[in-house]
Amino acid sequence: MYISINCLKAILEFDKINLIYFKEKLTLTGFEIEEIQKSKFLQKNDTILNLVATTNRPDILNIAGFINEIVGLLNISLTKRSLKLPSFDFFNQKNNQIINLTTKNNFFSTIAYIGTKIENINYQKTQPWIQRRLLASNIIPKNNLMDLSYYVMLEWGQPIFIYDFDKIKKLTKNENPKITIKFSEPGEIFVDSDSKIHLLTNQTLVVVADNFTIGIAGSLISQHVLIDENTKNFYMEAGIFDSNIFRNSQRSIGIRTESSILYERGVNKFLIKPAYNRFLSLLFLFNNNNNTLPIINFSIKYFEEVFRQTKIIHLSLKNVNQLLGILQCEKNISLKKNIFDFLNRSNFKVFEKEQNYNVLIPFNRFFDISEEIDLIEEIARFIGFNNFYSILPKSYKLGKIKKYEIIKRNLRESFLRLGFLELFNYSITQSDNFYCLKLLNPLSIEFSSLRTTLIPQLLESLKTNLRQGNEIMPIFEIGHIFKLQEKSYGFENESLSGIFGGLNYKISFFDKNFTFNWFQAKGFLESILLNLNVEYVFLKSNVEKKFYHPKNSFSIFSNNQEIGFFGKIHPKIADIYDLPKLCFLFEFDLTKIVKIKMLKKAIFYRPYSLYPTLNIDLSLLIPKCVKFNLINSLIKDCGKDLLGKIEILDFYEKFDFLNNQYSLTIKLYFRSFTKTLLKNEIESIVIEIEKQLNEKLNIKIRK
Repeated sequence: MYISINCLKAILEFDKINLIYFKEKLTLTGFEIEEIQKSKFLQKNDTILNLVATTNRPDILNIAGFINEIVGLLNISLTKRSLKLPSFDFFNQKNNQIINLTTKNNFFSTIAYIGTKIENINYQKTQPWIQRRLLASNIIPKNNLMDLSYYVMLEWGQPIFIYDFDKIKKLTKNENPKITIKFSEPGEIFVDSDSKIHLLTNQTLVVVADNFTIGIAGSLISQHVLIDENTKNFYMEAGIFDSNIFRNSQRSIGIRTESSILYERGVNKFLIKPAYNRFLSLLFLFNNNNNTLPIINFSIKYFEEVFRQTKIIHLSLKNVNQLLGILQCEKNISLKKNIFDFLNRSNFKVFEKEQNYNVLIPFNRFFDISEEIDLIEEIARFIGFNNFYSILPKSYKLGKIKKYEIIKRNLRESFLRLGFLELFNYSITQSDNFYCLKLLNPLSIEFSSLRTTLIPQLLESLKTNLRQGNEIMPIFEIGHIFKLQEKSYGFENESLSGIFGGLNYKISFFDKNFTFNWFQAKGFLESILLNLNVEYVFLKSNVEKKFYHPKNSFSIFSNNQEIGFFGKIHPKIADIYDLPKLCFLFEFDLTKIVKIKMLKKAIFYRPYSLYPTLNIDLSLLIPKCVKFNLINSLIKDCGKDLLGKIEILDFYEKFDFLNNQYSLTIKLYFRSFTKTLLKNEIESIVIEIEKQLNEKLNIKIRK
């Protein structure tokens, strides 16, 4: 929204306000000023503020709403000329024919619709002050009646549309055409004022005169009924549409205009009458037919009774003090007085009862203030968030990151260190039969399904990257996927997927470039699995995977669970996405991997001995029926704490055919944690080992 300082000065006593203070005050109360620009319009200097408001404040997207906000926040007065009341109200004119319908009839999609046929108009030139305000808002004046409708939209936030009534009569071949609102026929062609062609659907809301489409409701006017400098008779309308129907209508043809943005954010129902009065007042003021006044056939087609409702919210001073805390101001200034003054200046009617208030909400804040907490937030904005002490609550217990999240972060860091780039995609995507679950009631076609795998979106990202002239980079994503079980209910898992290959790589700086083949890609994946620190095994999978090559792919198992897939890209998929045939895909079930790692027992380490080892060689004659694991366990039992490890030096299976024995030479490593061992200190242990081998396993020592 563009705000002209000259416009503010014409309405408010703004000369006493410093621009820097004004900007800081708006920023501290929740607004954002993107740019301050000094310009010159029609030989008059001006300063323009580019203001961005929060989505819950559509009431300030017009001059009237913004002025009301400034009066409350800055406590400044209106100028004397702006305090003048309007001389007449067209809604109360006895000569006007007002029709109030009790049912919506042909206006089912509207909350309000007011139409007026005006004749005998001679509007020749837009006043310079209106042109300046239009130019300040980036609207180019057309020097006809459209300028008045644009200006009223800026001033009151209510779009008003004007159609050349003579052109409507010529189009319909009817002196009194019936104007209604309905849905368009599918495939209908509509040409707007800029000669752009739009293909309408059965969800497009249109304004119709005797079955001839003259406009798209709330946004565009047909080229065939445009106002021009020769217009003498016109039809004007102001409506407020059902928000859901209106959004679907705009989305169905993909258009956005200044007026449609206002409807999407929310047009205030209570401002339709003052906006209508303002337009007609300006029309009477600037009409050049001094001898004859315009003839007005005025009718209210539909007006909901919801306009008459009121809203009262209970406000507790105790809750205000508890939520806002302590003020950084003098103690003699009463918070209660500050609250009362601000609410009254902002048009809230306050009824005081002891330490509590009953607050009547004004019509311009009817839709964003619904609870006590909303009022308390308004009070905080008025006082200023910088006027409260920043006291953080005391923490009696430090939080910590969950083990699941720690493992996931470590995995992410592992892939980043390997040179992968991380991508982020929406879990809700466009419908596709073979890898998505369709939603029953989607918001739009683009967000109509839940993904069951991350691979397609990664492939789309690579395809887009290649189209832009970039190279294939190793990419991965950690995201949520959704699947159906046999009982037709779904479950959600976290998945880790990636793509690599297709380009020349270097293992080290001095090596030559090479292209990944199947075996190198498998080795690369194994390095990834080592970083995951889980035991794994590769097995051929019988499950059909549409993205993987049928012969060069397999499943990955850990703890008898399938934790993922790896393989070469399917040639057909490579052709669809314009990717090289030597791309490799992998997808891990991150939820299963993390659970396996969390169930894994902790590894305990013992200190390393600083003393040297003492080695003893033993040559054994062993019966072929005795297995080595029995020998290993028996020697360890005898060696106790001093025996470090057992190493096999020599094995000769055909040593003694007659006695059915084989020869085995082993090396025993002894080490102490407290001292350097001597040979005579371990002789008793070696003698005991030889004795136990002979008695229990019939193993003899070969000299």
